[in-house]
Amino acid sequence: MSTLFGPHFIDAHGHASDHLGCLHGRVFVADGEHVHLPGAFAVPGLCDSHLHLMGMGWAIDQVDLMGCDSVAEVRQRITQWIQDHPTASVIRGRSWNHTRFEAQRLPCASDLAGLTDKPIYLTRQDGHACWVNQRLLDQSGVNAATEDPFGGLIMRNDTGSATGIFLDAAMPLVAQHMPDPTEQQVRRWLDHALDRCARAGLTAVHDVDVPLQSFYELERLDALGQLPLRVYCYLRDEPESWRILEERGFRWQGSGGRLNLMGIKFFADGALGSHGAAMLCAYCNDPGRGLVLLNDEELLERITRCQELGFQSATHAIGDAANRSTIQAIIGAQQGDHRLRHRIEHAQILALDDFELLARSGAIASMQPVHGTSDMPWAKAWIGEERLRGAYAWRRMQTHGVPMAFGSDAPVEPVCPLAGLQAAWSAEVANGRIPEPWLTAHCLDFAQALAGFTSGAAYAVHREHEFGRLQPGYAADLTLLSGDPRASERGWFGVEVVGTVLDGEQV
Repeated sequence: MSTLFGPHFIDAHGHASDHLGCLHGRVFVADGEHVHLPGAFAVPGLCDSHLHLMGMGWAIDQVDLMGCDSVAEVRQRITQWIQDHPTASVIRGRSWNHTRFEAQRLPCASDLAGLTDKPIYLTRQDGHACWVNQRLLDQSGVNAATEDPFGGLIMRNDTGSATGIFLDAAMPLVAQHMPDPTEQQVRRWLDHALDRCARAGLTAVHDVDVPLQSFYELERLDALGQLPLRVYCYLRDEPESWRILEERGFRWQGSGGRLNLMGIKFFADGALGSHGAAMLCAYCNDPGRGLVLLNDEELLERITRCQELGFQSATHAIGDAANRSTIQAIIGAQQGDHRLRHRIEHAQILALDDFELLARSGAIASMQPVHGTSDMPWAKAWIGEERLRGAYAWRRMQTHGVPMAFGSDAPVEPVCPLAGLQAAWSAEVANGRIPEPWLTAHCLDFAQALAGFTSGAAYAVHREHEFGRLQPGYAADLTLLSGDPRASERGWFGVEVVGTVLDGEQV
């Protein structure tokens, strides 16, 4: 038994104190050994409700293209990386974003000419498009006669030849010619990703679209007691994943107690930045309506299968058409039974009529507030002011009683819960850019934003009676901060993470 002192403890539900009793890793109203914690402000352990651990780790072995403002800058970073890694057999990079380039032009294979004779594979920031060089195009055998796969698009020039840009389901046409990661690489990547999460102040994460290589390594770390935070997994949609679900049963927990298997991840559509989000009407700056990756029948079949096995489905849906189809599939699969709490990952753009439908479904809106601030410079030009009323609509979700869980989508965005909290609270970004009025209209109050990363995140994984609050019986998981964001001119950007507590023990 101990009593934790140091910060001012507060949660999203009005519970505040200058000390916290702790017994067997749980919050307890008691006195005992006095443990002084660093920092001036403590909240329930922050949870990132949507990220990709293996993708975060893999980034350390790729060219970092985040923030590049031109093709010339991309070329410069690749050139430097090749000089620093002369023995690499292939070049991978990630996080290019053509909305930052001049005229927002999609690049092509010729833009990578002359850099190397090795294959180059560069993933767009959202992970839903790739840009390759001519060497990899030649290896893949893709030509003017190659048909677009369902749910994918090969960008072509006037003669029908591939330009070097592949969207969504077309990406494997070239990705399959790149080497698979080794077991040693996966171990190193996960160690790196988990360490970054812990240093960012997270005590739990929801890892979505988890490859089996990653899941088995997380299972090994948990058995050894080496997971530094709680991990809730939603496996990649592949046959072996379904076998694991059938074998292990709902809410399976690893032997170390920190790894949890919650369900499986699907993709209803692509991403907004690559015009792959499935829309009810055409984009304002493109004649297309995006890409459907699973049709209505396929969505219903998969979510129904999850329902029958007792697992959650976690469906990626960004465009208003994809969200409508996903909500309808969830309702059809549940047949009135809301106990599993199926999830919609992103829930980024909804038709205004569909918020009530989503609320009736009981599904979780697993959203990433930083997507709103990242997309803010160009979203209005792409989807128009009317659709923005239902886009990044955290307040509208709250008003309709839709349960929300917030995350970062790392490595699409940096793993930084403080940036997500600030985005949901005020739509501000670290560089000081003035928020657009359409986005600030969607913002939440301080407690509501905090709930998305604490009690809301816990509810999304059926742990609302164990985590996310500072009440007796709840786990003593804490994120320790240098100060109170409400007292800082820069809000959450004006404070720093100084430590975490897991099960009452300082990490």
